[in-house]
Amino acid sequence: MRLVQIAMTGLVSPPRWLTVKETARRLGLHEITVRRKIAAGDVPAMQLGGRGCALRVLEDELERWLFRPASNSVSTTEHREQHDGLQGDA
Repeated sequence: MRLVQIAMTGLVSPPRWLTVKETARRLGLHEITVRRKIAAGDVPAMQLGGRGCALRVLEDELERWLFRPASNSVSTTEHREQHDGLQGDA
């Protein structure tokens, strides 16, 4: 629908910035958890201004992050090899 609207009007709507509170509601998480995920780099966000200023999450970026492909996790074999290697060093 959005692409049709853009094509018909030639206008692009401005990006929508979410507060940490709004982001937490969308994710079903506590605000502190969202802040921790932002600090860890797990949730894409931007700090407006300097240290201690407002954090904002771009709605489109949040949607992309939510629906990103699953990251490559360590396979069972790799985990076993790592675990066995650690035991051999002891």
